[in-house]
Parts: sequence; C-alpha cells; structure tokens
Amino acid sequence: MVKKLIYIALFCSCLLWAGCSSSSQTDSITVKVDLDVEGCDSVEHLLSVSCLVPLQADGMVSSVDKVCMMDSLIYVLDQKQMALFTFDKEGHLRHTLKKLGRASGEYLSLDDFTVDEQGNIYLFDSSTQRITCYDAEGHYHHKIEVCAGTGFILCGTDSLVVYNNILGECNLTIFNKAGNKRKEIPYPKEIPHMLISNGGGVFASGGRLFFTNPFDYVLYAVDEDEARPVYNFDFGSQNLTEDILKEKDRRQLVRKTIAFEGVRFLKNVAMYRNLLFFATDKDVQCVMDTNTLNVSVFNHMEMPYAVLLGKPVTVCPDGTFLTFVTAANMESLLSMPENYLEKYPFFQALGDVPHLDSEDYWIVIGQVQ
Repeated sequence: MVKKLIYIALFCSCLLWAGCSSSSQTDSITVKVDLDVEGCDSVEHLLSVSCLVPLQADGMVSSVDKVCMMDSLIYVLDQKQMALFTFDKEGHLRHTLKKLGRASGEYLSLDDFTVDEQGNIYLFDSSTQRITCYDAEGHYHHKIEVCAGTGFILCGTDSLVVYNNILGECNLTIFNKAGNKRKEIPYPKEIPHMLISNGGGVFASGGRLFFTNPFDYVLYAVDEDEARPVYNFDFGSQNLTEDILKEKDRRQLVRKTIAFEGVRFLKNVAMYRNLLFFATDKDVQCVMDTNTLNVSVFNHMEMPYAVLLGKPVTVCPDGTFLTFVTAANMESLLSMPENYLEKYPFFQALGDVPHLDSEDYWIVIGQVQ
C-alpha cells in the first residue's frame, strides 16, 4: 500500500512538469502514433530471432528489469533482489553480484548497470550517488563518485553520462571515468518537482546523446551542450488529458491518475541505423523509420512472436536485440505441434530443453533487420 501511495505521489508531481509549457517542443517533428491500430501481424521484416536461451537459475531470478549482452555473456538486472546475474549463452549461471551494505565494494541500491568492452561491470547506486566497478568475474575494483540520478551510460572510452530526473538543475551530467565532472546539460523544460522515477533514460547513437523524460513525449538530442527536441510523439487519445494536467485539487488528481490508462512515459529507447525503438510504460513496443516517420506498433502479432516479443526489446549498438519470456509462457509454445515448431529455426536449434522452474525466464536474442 505504501509503495502504491509513493508511486501515486510520484506520478502527480511528474504531471506538474508535463504540464509546463515550453517553446522547445515547437522545433521538434511531431509523429502521430496510434497504439490502437491493428499493428503488424509479422515482425520478421524488422526483427529476426536467432536463438532462445533458457536461464537455468533454479528460480533465483525474481524479475528481469534490464538485460544486455557482451561477448556472449548475458547480464540480467533483478531490482527486486538488488542483484546482477551473469549467464553464458547456453543459460548457465556464471556468477551473481549481490553485495548490499556500506562496506567497500557494496551498495545500498542497484538502479542501473552497464558492461564495457573488457567485461568490466559498472553498477549505479542512486542512494550514495556512486558507481561501483567490478572486473569481469565480479571482483570489486574501485568506485566513482558522481551525482544524483536514476541511471547512466558509458559514452566513448572515457565518459560516464548520469541521467537525472529528480530534483536538481541538470538533466544529464557528464563525468570522466575518474569521476571528474566535464559538463552539465540542463533540463529542456522547467525543473520537474518530482522524486526518483524509473521512466525515461539516455542513450548514445552516431556520436550524439539522446534522452527522454517521464511524462514528456519528446525525444531530445544534445547539441552544443544543450538539449534540443527531435521528435514529439503524439499518442492521440492515449496522451495525458488536459483535465489531469490542469487539476489543482490533489485528491481529484490522485483519483484521475489512478484511472488513467494512457501513455505516461517512454522507455527502452534506442536507435539502430534508421530505426528508432521505444516502448510505452504499458510495454507496447514501437519502431519508427526515421526516414519515413512510419511507426510500426507490435500488437496483434501472430504466434510465436506474440509471446516471444511480448516484452520491450533492448537494442544493442551492433543491432543485436534481447528480450525475455517467462518459463511458463515458453512452455506453452514448446507444447505446440512439432510440425508447427519446425517452421522456425530457433525452435529447431534448441535440442534438449532443460527443466526450468515456472518462475524462471528465457532470453530471446536476435538481430535488427
């Protein structure tokens, strides 16, 4: 109950930001997105599934909040347990990072992570405003003092970009790996009066930084140390309504936000070549062709993609994508007739499927077309 009230308060404060007027949006390209459209029956022209990996964790993973892959290793962030699990490409558990505490090499919260090309692991702790670094085997190496934020990325060989959507003056703060502050990117709108939220995020593409903020449908790019709007997504009837944005009575605002079923924020935003990937907070996956501005909405998909791509995809810089499926849902797929499964190479390549706990997960890996 307390958690629900915190989320409601968070949402209400975020709405105050979303309602702020700003001339920055007038320069962006408005893209209309119809989430109720029948969508694409087939997604094979956009995404090609290459393999399915059963995570053999014996029920240890309680949630998949972020997943990435580096050098054939799969990393799974479980924020419920504040742990990071590392699996090989066959799904065997390699090691677990779960070091809660205040001692050297420990953390109080696990809000984000990334892995560099050498396999070093970086964990972001918003409670201490610190990034803790470990080697590829999970051994503590050093810490980097940064700033308040909700997530971060590595950018280039020597830059850390901390994304912030809490009270403060900067939306993005760029540090070198020694923790020295290089520059700050201010909010493109008035400073939001809100607490930490998991909405929004930052990514790099083509040498530029891009980011989104919660309760704001604009994708921003950083040019000349300033956030500039690129695309403003219009979800029509799914947009935040004026009666919510203008509501002054707190009790009425809480009631309306609980009942609201539209789009609150965008997540899992990434770009590969001319394709921009994003998902809504309701896990509806969308892909926009930046050349034509056409948006494909992943709903009403045919089987087996309705199950395999039912969760938002994470797109890597090399075009590899990852998502996840529960073991229970995968079991229902694998029980389908053999003559159906043999049409798909990724099912044929499975071989002997290990027994998984119903609460375990499968990782879906593929390539953007």
